Amino acid sequence: MSNNFILLIFNIIFTIIIGIYTFFILFSYMEKKEKKMLYLMLIFVSQVIFLILQIIRYSSELITGETTTLSSFGLVFGFVFTLLSTVFALFFYGKFSELRKSIKIIGILFGAFLIIWFLLPPNYAPSTGGFHFSYISYLFATIYCVPLYLYLSIKFYNLSKNSEDQQKKLFLLFLGNLFWVFVFFWKLIQIFAFRGLLWAALVGYIAYIIAITGYFLGAHSKKERKE
Repeated sequence: MSNNFILLIFNIIFTIIIGIYTFFILFSYMEKKEKKMLYLMLIFVSQVIFLILQIIRYSSELITGETTTLSSFGLVFGFVFTLLSTVFALFFYGKFSELRKSIKIIGILFGAFLIIWFLLPPNYAPSTGGFHFSYISYLFATIYCVPLYLYLSIKFYNLSKNSEDQQKKLFLLFLGNLFWVFVFFWKLIQIFAFRGLLWAALVGYIAYIIAITGYFLGAHSKKERKE
């Protein structure tokens, strides 16, 4: 059984799980009309699209037996939606507590820059097995995402300490953001040290589903902050 087949199965399973999460979030948003649920839904929709693109990627590689432009497209454009979900995460936190204007501006502008950067053609050119332009893009994404998710981790942790009735759910949001920090760090390590190793990819996927689940379980943690 090939690595690509196993990873394809993981992506299909995670798409179903996160798709179910998204359905419940959509239902909650339609019921309460809270902006925080709208931002959470945008985070999850972005992740569902990311996973669908990974399914396309691994399916293409299984059929052709090699890395193709289509599979590279799935990998790189999938990351674009991960970057989008990071921007939405900032707005999501802003419905719990005030978000510093400078952080919001930096997050949006640098996020927009990275999305454009990831759309550059060299990112999705077929890999020849050596150094690839997309590795630089992943480095930039790590530099962007890790500090932001670490910032959100600290903020949600502080909120959980100061909350009497929603401490556990806010702590889950803290854990979700903390695991996002690990996901991006691990992805970079995987690219440069463990590329092509199945166990390394699975570690990343397990951390990924924990991060997503932390967000889902902590989503209903107190009424959103009014503007």
